[in-house]
Amino acid sequence: MDAMRSEPDVDALLSVSTLDAPLIRRLIAIVTLATGLSGLLLIPSGALRPGWSWVPVLFAVACLVVAAVWLLPSEPPHWKAAFVVFSDVGIVIILCGFTEAFVAMPGVALLFVVSLFAAVYTSSRLLFAHTGLAVVVAVVFAAVSVAEGVDATLVASRTLTILSASVAPLAMRLYIATLRRDLQKSHTDLLTGLLTTRGLDQALRDIRGEDTTLGIELVQVFDPNSATNPVERSAMGDAIAELATGLSRVANPNTVLARIGTTELACVAWGRRATVTESLDRIAVEVSETSLRSARVTVRSVSALGAASDGAGQAFQGLLAGARLDVQARRLRDRSETDQLPHSMIRSIIEAGGPRIVYQPICSTTDDSVIGYEALSRFPAGFGSTQAWFTAAAETGQSAALELTAIELAIAGAHSLPSGVFLSLNASATTILTTDLPIMLASIVPPRRLIVELTEHDMVVDYAALGHAVSMLRTAGVGISVDDVGSGYAGLRHVVEVRPDIIKLDASIVSGIDDDPVRRAAAKSIVGLASEIGADTVFEGVETAAELGAARALGATMVQGFFLGRPRSFDATAAS
Repeated sequence: MDAMRSEPDVDALLSVSTLDAPLIRRLIAIVTLATGLSGLLLIPSGALRPGWSWVPVLFAVACLVVAAVWLLPSEPPHWKAAFVVFSDVGIVIILCGFTEAFVAMPGVALLFVVSLFAAVYTSSRLLFAHTGLAVVVAVVFAAVSVAEGVDATLVASRTLTILSASVAPLAMRLYIATLRRDLQKSHTDLLTGLLTTRGLDQALRDIRGEDTTLGIELVQVFDPNSATNPVERSAMGDAIAELATGLSRVANPNTVLARIGTTELACVAWGRRATVTESLDRIAVEVSETSLRSARVTVRSVSALGAASDGAGQAFQGLLAGARLDVQARRLRDRSETDQLPHSMIRSIIEAGGPRIVYQPICSTTDDSVIGYEALSRFPAGFGSTQAWFTAAAETGQSAALELTAIELAIAGAHSLPSGVFLSLNASATTILTTDLPIMLASIVPPRRLIVELTEHDMVVDYAALGHAVSMLRTAGVGISVDDVGSGYAGLRHVVEVRPDIIKLDASIVSGIDDDPVRRAAAKSIVGLASEIGADTVFEGVETAAELGAARALGATMVQGFFLGRPRSFDATAAS
């Protein structure tokens, strides 16, 4: 960020705050004095009407006062608009003092000079009003010149010459709008929609105060298997974008989010210490509870607080450096325990009773009513996403034990769910094939309909054996769902071999489905396939009203996502 501050700041050329630059303020003061002097020079020229000499003198004195204001370190409220009005009134009054309208006409060009100022530093409404005034004045003086006997052709020529200048401020306004749009793009990360480092620097520029606390939550995404099975770059990008969406959802108004590195996000909050702490806590909870479906990655976040008395930009740099060192120290510590930490932590989670269970509603597209809940696992913060925990469990041979523990907890907690809704449980093919899951679920089905979701990131080697196990589940009255079709291993073969009762369309396909014809085509084909085999469809990851409308239009049976309800603990769900 310090390096960028040494470059020319494009925003300084476009922002209204440009007028705070001493050089530009002095330039405007000089032009104002020159305009006042030009009025004084009219007095000995004889071009003014008798008794009109006092007007240029008064105007020149006013110009001295206005120039002095421009040289002040700060300006009065609404000063720029007042400057345009002052210029218009002064120029028009002096023009009216000429003995001949045709001689006065070149002075109308001064109004268009003021238009250039208005185009850069005032509102569009004031610019159009001022430019309209200048055009009217030019036309009126042209008509008076013809009435005074000046050749109409000569008057028309001069009028057109003057009016052509009216295009310049309007063209400048459009050009500045283009530059501002391009500048805004440079301040916004294209992948996540968050601020870039330059945009963050701009956002923090004016934040300071003795009682102002600045806090950052530094979020870094790592590939835990970079040496043996690295995550694809596109998948990592999807994970970053998914994480950014979640953080944007929970960020408070006094918090800005920025992507400051390829896999690094900064959440910056300011204000009273208690408010800042609360903002960072919300973000930390979101990081720990977001189950990234895009890639098998590890997410870490650390917080840091400091004072912004000398400016938020400077404070941010110090906090960022400390947070990065903290994250690096944690990574080195974890790397030194690579062989023991995952195994021991997963074992301890199982021995302690399992992960925390939350339930996310699944809604009917007919009337948005809740007709089911999916049970989801949540693990201690700071050690990666839910998906990363199950991946680590699989690598250490503990996936079946961890999944069974989570399923048992989900069923035990489901007693607080409303009656009449189904409960959806996640299980890998390995767990279905190697445990007595069908027997365990058979005793639970009568009180509540159960659905087993065959998770997507699990390669099936023996579909014949899986088919037999699925038949046992169906005999026990358990429904079968293929989870996240369109992601991982959940391809058409899963659907063909398992013949599920429910097909769940992956969130990566649903995201942006309202305005992406390719995603709509993919979803339509899956809905058509489900209809052919008599299965229902669930669109996962619905986060906007537009996506919900698209899901309905495409024929989805059910929908699930943050727009309809976030995962909650069973007590909170029951209370709602």
